[in-house]
Amino acid sequence: MPLHYQDIASLSAQMSAGRLSSETLVGHFIERHERIDRKGPALHAVIEINPDAIAIARQLDRERAGGKVRGPLHGIPVLLKDNIDTGDRMQTATGSLALVGPPAARDAPVARQLRDAGAIILGKANLSEWSNFRDFGPMMDGWSGRGGQTLNPHLREGDVSGSSSGPAVATAAGLATVAVGTETDGSILSPAQKNGVVGMRPTFGLIDNKGVIPISTSIDTPGPMTRSVRDAAVLLNAMVDRAALARSVPGGQRGTDYTSELHADALRGRRIGYAASRASDAPNFARALKVLSAKGAILIALADDELPPRPDPGTVLMKLIHDFRTGVNAYLDTRQGLQVKDIADLVRFNERHPGFLPDGTPRGQSLIVEAATQSAPAGQVEALYHRERQRIVTATDAVMCRHRLDAIAAADGAAAFPFAGYPGISVPSGMHEGMPTSLTLSGARGSDATLLSLAYAYEQASLARVAPTFAGYPPFPEE
Repeated sequence: MPLHYQDIASLSAQMSAGRLSSETLVGHFIERHERIDRKGPALHAVIEINPDAIAIARQLDRERAGGKVRGPLHGIPVLLKDNIDTGDRMQTATGSLALVGPPAARDAPVARQLRDAGAIILGKANLSEWSNFRDFGPMMDGWSGRGGQTLNPHLREGDVSGSSSGPAVATAAGLATVAVGTETDGSILSPAQKNGVVGMRPTFGLIDNKGVIPISTSIDTPGPMTRSVRDAAVLLNAMVDRAALARSVPGGQRGTDYTSELHADALRGRRIGYAASRASDAPNFARALKVLSAKGAILIALADDELPPRPDPGTVLMKLIHDFRTGVNAYLDTRQGLQVKDIADLVRFNERHPGFLPDGTPRGQSLIVEAATQSAPAGQVEALYHRERQRIVTATDAVMCRHRLDAIAAADGAAAFPFAGYPGISVPSGMHEGMPTSLTLSGARGSDATLLSLAYAYEQASLARVAPTFAGYPPFPEE
């Protein structure tokens, strides 16, 4: 198997045996980026490559030669979504030309933790600009003024979804070993589904979201995007805020290793709910349920009125608009020398430089304008949102408790409960009409280890992930 499709364990074993260096691995990915991301299919999944990546790889190779290995991520290249601060020579701009300028002063905590674990931040991945929070009009998944239009490697005309489209496409196409996306509502799980990779939204608070250009600091979370569940667990181990984990999991689980419960028989006896009315509608979902059952899971058919409700969209929008204004203003206070100093400056910049979509249409910014001008009192917004969130939490916990569920399965990210702060994981379930499909498993707060174990058992039984075929692209030497 070529280097760009190998998992963390395989690459680490080769480096430990002296058959591969981190410098060689990074060079391989840089060459692949030029060949299929900039040229060839021109996926535009990666906005920029870290100019110091080779030098960092050499240093980590010297550490390994000297007997110091920081862990399984030592020397492994990782891409970060372009809304995660890195205190280096790379930009952090959430895809917006308005934020191009002096780099961030310091790493976001999650970036610092990855470096401490020995990972090499290979570059910044494209996204739907401002994490898809720019305009009320039709969303252009995978487009940003800074990075252009990201394309799906499975099918050229296929949707890449958003907003973590760049990390998803880059992972699927082998432009890095693993990647980190961020999610407010579906921004990891949905791109993972559309591009045929594993994506995980952890329990809110498990990963520090400081230094992430926000939509809402009370909902946003970084999360792993990988080609396997085991790699997601390894990456999550390095990303977790251990103090937050100790607070959220009884017993002070500071040493929790998310790979420790990855067993092929983990589904046995587990109770998994699903929407009975949708079991035969979504492509490959019925087949996924059969795999779960065959591996010993107890499937619980849920009536539509038992499913956890979606939050009121008006309340959510009011909350996001309020949080976006306050969060972006606070974030811009941490960045010196940019072209914009606050959200009002951002509106004026976008009026002068709207950016043009692939069809030549100027990109709107009605959501940003709304955020800049919203006058709803903060107390009123928070009260409405708290009440709505509590309704979601109560209903979700009730159905989980009533049926003693370990997880709820769905064919997309709809069963994830982001506004309750609960975790979800998307795992490839096959292909349909040239596009990947997925199984999403969602659970209660703090059930991250359980979801990873269930997803791993399903993945090992189904072997459903398919490498990209680059259908619809001109012929090119893929390997």
